Amino acid sequence: MNNKHSLPMPLTNFQEVLFTLINNGYCSFFDFSYLQGFRTRVSEIKEKLKIETTMHQRCNKFGNQYRYAIHKLPESEIDNALNLYYESQK
Repeated sequence: MNNKHSLPMPLTNFQEVLFTLINNGYCSFFDFSYLQGFRTRVSEIKEKLKIETTMHQRCNKFGNQYRYAIHKLPESEIDNALNLYYESQK
């Protein structure tokens, strides 16, 4: 796990998604395919931070296209995200 901000390790799913957003600058379903509540965690983060969402397309092995969201943390929100992360650690 990339930890360029030297954050304490996440203890909850909410913190894990936020940790990834802070350190990578983005996250998607492909980062958390094992996490059943990924979209819920992103929604909770979006209530507190301004997250940009863009839709992308891929093809599966049968040639069928599907869309998925990539959630990006703008540079202007990094300080707010760090504060939210430390607050959720309490």
